[in-house]
Amino acid sequence: MSSDQNKQSVIDGILKCDGIYRGLTYGNYLCEWLRVLHSARPMYAGYPLEICFLSGNNSFVTNPVTGERKQSLFQNLARNKDGTFRGLYLLPNTPIFVTAQCTFYSVGERLDYEGYVLQSFQDCQFVCRRDMKLSPSRYCTLEVGDNSINLRPYLCYIETPPFSLTVAENSPMRERFEVPIEPGTYDTFAAAYAIMLNISDKSAFPEGEYRLRYGGIGRGDYKSDTVVDFIVQSGPTVKPETMAKAESVKPERFDDVLAPLK
Repeated sequence: MSSDQNKQSVIDGILKCDGIYRGLTYGNYLCEWLRVLHSARPMYAGYPLEICFLSGNNSFVTNPVTGERKQSLFQNLARNKDGTFRGLYLLPNTPIFVTAQCTFYSVGERLDYEGYVLQSFQDCQFVCRRDMKLSPSRYCTLEVGDNSINLRPYLCYIETPPFSLTVAENSPMRERFEVPIEPGTYDTFAAAYAIMLNISDKSAFPEGEYRLRYGGIGRGDYKSDTVVDFIVQSGPTVKPETMAKAESVKPERFDDVLAPLK
């Protein structure tokens, strides 16, 4: 496939900003992404028809001496210099949800740096919209071999409806946000620039290796920068340890169960 054909195939597989996929909108998927991100198992497992929600740059840590919160190294799931693969394995028709920038707030949340508590959904909407409006830049590219496809023009600005966000007690991500989130259920609002890739079987990613780079500069000093490598293959993508834990609830033959959904 030529580079022009490859680029057009990728573009044809992007969910349009006002599009519907599996009966859901971008706003619905942003809610789902945040719920998955705050769950006990936020990482992509590799099941057929599963959506690959990329976690993005959530890398805040607390200085044990000063108590100061700051960003550590940005997320990097690229190959090591020695060639070791650290990315993901995806089936050709796996949808990929990417958030280049996102902000979310919950009712009752205290904005320590501004000295007040968010009392309502309207408060949450206001600060989310303000944060996104004051975020000066963002980017998203897909690298296929020596070719780089600029996906920034296809990023969609998204807002969620008000929704309930549950933070699991054993969430491995909750300490990595700028403000650590205590376990519990919260009335939340979110806004983001995001993109859903690979939603069309007619233009599914050919087998091979790809690299996604995305991030941006947010309001204030916040920056994000993420690199994710992934290999598209027709063979199994579920990690053996994931499959072992799920044997009691997952069927041995996916094809028999999922055939009506294809």
